[in-house]
Amino acid sequence: MGSVKRFAAINTKIRALEGRLLTGDDYENLLDMSSLSEMISYLKSKTSYVHHLEEIDPDNAIIDHLEVVFRKSYLCAYKPSSIISSMTIETL
Repeated sequence: MGSVKRFAAINTKIRALEGRLLTGDDYENLLDMSSLSEMISYLKSKTSYVHHLEEIDPDNAIIDHLEVVFRKSYLCAYKPSSIISSMTIETL
């Protein structure tokens, strides 16, 4: 692949990943919330984490499980799915 095409491919990937990041407004809204349940509901309804949080019940969430969900969502962009699917709390 030529250097221009390679740059375009990398740039496209970076822009796609940037689009999934939380915005400054998202952080402000999360900081204003008073409970983990409220934060999870917000993340599920207003951000790209919705697919990663499908299995999480906001009212019964455990912070350790959320950490695994967030780490998996981060790693999904960079590692093959076979590695990610075998991850547990202990391996992270």
